[in-house]
Amino acid sequence: MASTRMQLTALAQQEVQIVSDAYPGLFKEMPIRASKVAEALGMRVRLAPNLRQRARLDCFDDGKTRTATVMVRKDLDHNVARFALAHEVGHFILLERHADLAVGLDARAREGFSNVFAAELLIPSACHGPLAERLLRDTGVRALLGLASEFGVTLPMLLVTLSQHNLLRGLDGFYLLIKYMVNKRTCLEPRLRIESAYYDRERYFVPDNQSIRSFARNSVLEWLNSLSIGIGSSAKSIVKYNMKSEVTGKFKARESAAVLDALRLNPSSHDGAEYFVMFVGLVPVES
Repeated sequence: MASTRMQLTALAQQEVQIVSDAYPGLFKEMPIRASKVAEALGMRVRLAPNLRQRARLDCFDDGKTRTATVMVRKDLDHNVARFALAHEVGHFILLERHADLAVGLDARAREGFSNVFAAELLIPSACHGPLAERLLRDTGVRALLGLASEFGVTLPMLLVTLSQHNLLRGLDGFYLLIKYMVNKRTCLEPRLRIESAYYDRERYFVPDNQSIRSFARNSVLEWLNSLSIGIGSSAKSIVKYNMKSEVTGKFKARESAAVLDALRLNPSSHDGAEYFVMFVGLVPVES
């Protein structure tokens, strides 16, 4: 299964490269216009007001004419719509160029291919190096939001891309998406929790699903709750995480002082829950 996933990831990356080589003019400026890419590939793009899913690929072939149309739900956030469209372009590429392979894949594998394709299309590999350099210069959450806006992607998608390509290497801290939610495993105890964490995976490990109270001091919870939407703020706290030992190569629990930079986002579009983004900058220990 892991081998198949890696092969599909490599194939999706390869297909994005083929598209960018064929239509270099569409990749000169950010954000990439996914609708123009779709049209260059011979697809139609239509907005649909009553679509249940975010987007849908409709293919028609009567033996004489072949058409492919992507229907995108009209009320989506612009950046969500761009990813949904790019995702459906990925499905089209898989069906059009690798039909025999696609037939043997289950739905999860096909979705995985299209997710990788969309991410690679909207944040091209040529941008990865400059992205990493900019993050090392400015780790602030507003700078992070600026990058997401520049590429025309959602914040979670940007963070996933940064993590998957190890673009946070050398960063002395962690990006956290924090949400008011129940424990993922027990479906109990609703509270502010780390929904996902992004960091240098070669050095750190921060468990998700843990409550903010277990990650940091109680004062951090009070501080987050005091923030208004769109308003950023900084605070200091002791935080708990795991760090890889240079001697044994194993992760060990640590506690360190940190400077926290956080911003309250708009409520989750999925369930309306409270949502925050935070950068936890670890304070160097004086020798």
